[in-house]
Amino acid sequence: MDTKRVLQGIFFFSLFVLFATKPSYAANALIGLTPSTGSYAVGEVFTVSVQLDGGGEEFNVAQAAIAISDNLAIEDLVFGNCGFAFITTPTVSSPSFLGGILGGKAKSCTVYTMKIKGKAPGTTVVTITDAKMKQYTTAQELSPRITKASYTIRSQGNG
Repeated sequence: MDTKRVLQGIFFFSLFVLFATKPSYAANALIGLTPSTGSYAVGEVFTVSVQLDGGGEEFNVAQAAIAISDNLAIEDLVFGNCGFAFITTPTVSSPSFLGGILGGKAKSCTVYTMKIKGKAPGTTVVTITDAKMKQYTTAQELSPRITKASYTIRSQGNG
C-alpha cells in the first residue's frame, strides 16, 4: 500500500474528526487582516496579510472564507510561515483556505500575504467568514474572533 496515500487518508480523516468536535471558546483567538485600514490610489498595489492568533493557545488546523470587494484585484499571493498542508489552497482567484500543520503547532502565524490593487475609487472591504481554528492538544474549536478590513481607494492624483 502506498504510504503517501495512507498518510493523506489519515490527515483528511483527522480534519473531519477535528471539525466535528464541540467548540471551546478562547476569548483571544483571532483570524484577522493586517493592515485593517488604509488609503491607496487607483492602480497602487498594497499588501494585506491573513493572520492567525490562538490567543495564547496552540493550534494546528484553521479555515476561513476570504472575500474581496469588486473594485479590488488580488495580483499575487505569497504563503506565510504557518507551514500548512492545505486541503483548500488559497489562490489569487479564490483566497479562502483550509489547512493543517502536520506534526506541528503554532500560537500565531501568517497564512499568506496578498498583493492587492485598487481598480476603482471607493470604499472597499476584505471580509472573513466561516472562520475556525482547532486547539492543538484537545482538538477543541477555538471559535476565533474575525476581523474585516476596510480600505479607501482614491482617484489617481487625489492625495
